[in-house]
Amino acid sequence: MEAKLVVNDVEVKLSYEELDAVIGCLSDDAERSEIFYELSRSPSSMVRMTVAYKDAIDEKTVERLLRDSSIEVLRGIIRSRHARNIMTDEDMERFIATRDTELLCSIAERIDDFDACDVDTLCEKLVAQKDPQIRHKLASNSDTPVRFLEELVDDEDVDVARAAANAMEDLDENEDEDEDEDD
Repeated sequence: MEAKLVVNDVEVKLSYEELDAVIGCLSDDAERSEIFYELSRSPSSMVRMTVAYKDAIDEKTVERLLRDSSIEVLRGIIRSRHARNIMTDEDMERFIATRDTELLCSIAERIDDFDACDVDTLCEKLVAQKDPQIRHKLASNSDTPVRFLEELVDDEDVDVARAAANAMEDLDENEDEDEDEDD
């Protein structure tokens, strides 16, 4: 990939670090989506990671970045609402197989945002993770299905069990409030 900065017919080649800095300065709007796609093809994982954090990336860019081999890129793209809308169960399998705590915590925090994924299957895989930090994020998420919260209440880690118990209490309180509003 060749990247240049051109000003009044004067041009300089950009290093990957300079290119990354330029990407950070680009406005994050739809008119930049084509350049973000081109940048998602960079051999630099730093450049691809910066692109992954942009909101104005289009579906073809998201699809390219979802298949990236860099964990930093995957950590960035999981935060994209576009990615969460199109991620498949197959994509999730690959992400979970990384066993990367930061990545899996991001999934657990947004468990209900993955429109094309089976939430129950995803929760089963996250509950089975050895790292209690991942289970804690899942237990702390009010969108986690009740049956998984019930399982996490008995977790071997005290913080996970406490977070699940608190989430269950919050759900009970919300149900009580909803009943009061119906009366």
